[in-house]
Amino acid sequence: MMRILNVLVALFIHNQENLTVVSATPPDLCIWYSNDSLNETKYDKSSQICCPWSGVHMLREVGCCGNGTYRIETEECCNNRVFKLEDTIGKICCSTKFYTKSSARYCCGKDYIKGDTDCCNGKPFNSSTHYCADDMHIVLRGLDTCGVNVHYNRSHQKCCGDSRLHNIPDTQGECCGEEIINSSTHQCCEWSNKKIIQPSSGQCCGKGVYNSSSEICCRGNVFPSYNGVRDCCGDTFINKSNSREECCSLQRINRDKEICCDGKVYSIRNITSPACCEKQLYSSIEKRCCNKKTLVSKTAPDCEGPISTKSSESLCGTLPYDPKKDLCCNNKIHQEAKKHGKRCCDPTTQVYFPGQHKSLRCSEHPTTSTTGITSILTTLAPHLSGVCRICSSAWEPKNIMKSIKSIDICTKSAIVIKVNQVYTPRSGTMQTYPWTQLKVTYRVNLYKSNNNLPVVHRGKIFDLLLPCSCMNIQNMKNKSYLLLTNIEFNKRDIFVGDGDLIFPLKRKVRRRITVKSQKCPKYIVKNIKFLLQKSASVR
Repeated sequence: MMRILNVLVALFIHNQENLTVVSATPPDLCIWYSNDSLNETKYDKSSQICCPWSGVHMLREVGCCGNGTYRIETEECCNNRVFKLEDTIGKICCSTKFYTKSSARYCCGKDYIKGDTDCCNGKPFNSSTHYCADDMHIVLRGLDTCGVNVHYNRSHQKCCGDSRLHNIPDTQGECCGEEIINSSTHQCCEWSNKKIIQPSSGQCCGKGVYNSSSEICCRGNVFPSYNGVRDCCGDTFINKSNSREECCSLQRINRDKEICCDGKVYSIRNITSPACCEKQLYSSIEKRCCNKKTLVSKTAPDCEGPISTKSSESLCGTLPYDPKKDLCCNNKIHQEAKKHGKRCCDPTTQVYFPGQHKSLRCSEHPTTSTTGITSILTTLAPHLSGVCRICSSAWEPKNIMKSIKSIDICTKSAIVIKVNQVYTPRSGTMQTYPWTQLKVTYRVNLYKSNNNLPVVHRGKIFDLLLPCSCMNIQNMKNKSYLLLTNIEFNKRDIFVGDGDLIFPLKRKVRRRITVKSQKCPKYIVKNIKFLLQKSASVR
């Protein structure tokens, strides 16, 4: 049963008129669960919907509800049961039951509580005597949490690793994983994602320490440096004084037997006058390298003219290229551009990233980076809309609650992210368009965590590219936020912009979104209610 549930992935998407389900399988296949087994059924998205517990149904303005469906225009779904819409007028569904709707109350788990009562992870509490720790646990004021259910007093105890208590004041000692260390005699090192206590007499290297004045650390291995003669090459070393040794893609090679061509190692034992043409090995007696990347025969005409190629090769202008990895844009080759998801910005020779946002569309904002994050070329003023509202006055504490009233919060995904690092361009680069790169940990998509479905990206690292830069963004490091977006997280680099929103994970913000969610389509309201009930448990 659990194995089946762990592979069942359903993603609800609203396109103004249709309600469909997209799974981690090809788009025409509906995967649904019934009678302790998984079922696969082909379906037509334009006229049918796929429900995770009941399979394929004709669309006709219906939505999924429990083991069946309901008509969105005339019915309401609550606790996986269908009710007539006229029977729910003036009522609101809180998780499992209906209550009489009141502007002075809101849902807190299964309860419909007064507006001046606080809610923590779906449970009401008295904020004068308790507080909500990490939006998850109700804790008596004056105490802190260590782990899930352990409360302690910082003046008498110290919590390490968010799981183990030590009977010393919190101000004494330092944590190394779950242990306490004396920083004057020891240090905390990390190797293979594990904390290791080491003497403070050296620098961390693998499972031990080393002396940086006489040794080098190469991927956890310690070697004598011999006064700087040695240098690291992967997990071993090379002698810089030996002209026959070279490091190629973290691999030590012998230049008498091998050659390094743009990071690729070749044997040269049977090659006369070996040379490199980009990543290709060739004999300079038989061929020549054209434009530093194309091999042609010695008798071929100049590089700028026609070049003889095999009949099976694809040409971009007069030069051969690999259409599986490269792009040919108006006779200009962009190597590995297709591999990185770029497209030609016709009719120019430039490339761009498709399917991102208004702020990064082809005609105005082409990119020239092979990774998608190195260069963003534009002359527009910094954005203050969408995700970049964070840089406007709308993000000031006194205005953030008011600003939620005027924006659209009904998105496909509500993702809790933890910001690990904040990067901005170095001085002198891209001064015409301020931008920021956030390295974030994907915690959970709250819209996908209902019905015990697995969370696909939990714990994965992504790079968010924001078309703006300001102090509010700089201060996001080591904090958690709620990202409302329609973007699919199917690649490492994610461009966010006008269609996305970021909110701090605060109780008042969630409460205001609760009120705003009443205006969303009903199935999205269900998602947002679930978000507001569960967001406290995922920080």
